[in-house]
Amino acid sequence: MNTIRNRILLVLILTGIIPLIVLFLLSESMIGRAIRENEQEKITKINHQLAEHIAVLMKSAAFDLRILQNNPFIVDPAFTDEERKRELQRLVNVSNIFADISLYDDTGFLMLSTSENHPDTKDYTDNFREAMQLGKI
Repeated sequence: MNTIRNRILLVLILTGIIPLIVLFLLSESMIGRAIRENEQEKITKINHQLAEHIAVLMKSAAFDLRILQNNPFIVDPAFTDEERKRELQRLVNVSNIFADISLYDDTGFLMLSTSENHPDTKDYTDNFREAMQLGKI
C-alpha cells in the first residue's frame, strides 16, 4: 500500500481536492455576499419608490383638503347643516380618497359627519390641538 504509485496518487488527490474545496468555499461566500448586496439594493430602491409614492399621495391629500376647506358649502354660514351634509356626502361619493368626512367646530365638537356611527363627539387628537394652537382652525 505504500508504493510510490499510491503516494503519487495521494499527493495528486490532495493537491487537486484541497484547492477545489478552498475555491468552492470562497466562491460560496462571495456569491452569497453578492446576492445579499443585490437584494439589499433592490429593497432600498423599493423603499425609495414607496417613499416617493407616499409623498405624492400625501401632497394630493393635502391639496384635496385645501379644496375641501375652501368649499363654499362648508365655509359660508348661509348654508344649512342639511345642505352641508348633502355636499359632504356628494364629495365622499365622488372622491376615492375620503371614506368619511366629519365637520368639527373650532372648539373640537362634531357638527356633522357623513358617517352615521361616528364614535367621537369631540376631537381630542394631537393634530387637531396643534392646528388650533397654530390658528389654522
